[in-house]
Amino acid sequence: MDSRNRFQGKVIAITGAGSGIGLATAHYLAKEGAALALADIRDEALQQARDLITAQTRGVKLHTYALDVSKNQDVEDWVGAIITAFGRLDGAANLAGVFSRTIDGISTLSDTNWHSVLDINLSGVFYCLRAQQKVISNGGSIVNASSIAGLYGHPNYPAYCVSKAGVLALTRCAAREMGEKEVRVNCICPGRVRTPMMNSAQQSLSGVTFSGNPSALQREAEPEEIAALIGFLLSDESRFITGAEYKIDGGRMA
Repeated sequence: MDSRNRFQGKVIAITGAGSGIGLATAHYLAKEGAALALADIRDEALQQARDLITAQTRGVKLHTYALDVSKNQDVEDWVGAIITAFGRLDGAANLAGVFSRTIDGISTLSDTNWHSVLDINLSGVFYCLRAQQKVISNGGSIVNASSIAGLYGHPNYPAYCVSKAGVLALTRCAAREMGEKEVRVNCICPGRVRTPMMNSAQQSLSGVTFSGNPSALQREAEPEEIAALIGFLLSDESRFITGAEYKIDGGRMA
């Protein structure tokens, strides 16, 4: 099969598709022939993404959905709409997420800020997995977004670290459950990536320093580099990989 058409005839759902890693993944998969169901909480960004992808990829089949992944019924409705529109679901990239909204240790972190991060980063992935498991085709593949922050502790971001560690455990559980249908579930653990979310964090978290780069390669990742890994994990080339977590951090944790 032509490697540029690895996803021909397949329907892939992506959350967080309005920018950053989600948008880069949508571009990557569209170029390889996938039909796309794109979701993001920011409708304007989502429509801009749609216009950009359709302009750059001739003949792409694409539907967009405004979605808050922290609301279970909205997620169920979204997955149902995918089946109505396309008749099937072959893969998913659950990438919607938020960074910590404040710089707080455990003793000072408010209930509101704790839940606001976990509701999106962890519960959102759970809701997506639960809805996707009911309809995904045999032999399908799901990729969840964790972070290297889920692999180690950080004194100022307990909610973010816990949410991403939870995604790792949830991915392993889902991989064991869905293996009977030969559905694979894997997880990516990026380091620092040049995305709007990271830029927003740098601007909004006054007092935190993001200068320098501790990765061995001395730079941030580009979203397209993360998208390439997601594409591999969604493709049949990784058909014997499931329940795995992939660090893509430029050697930061080497």
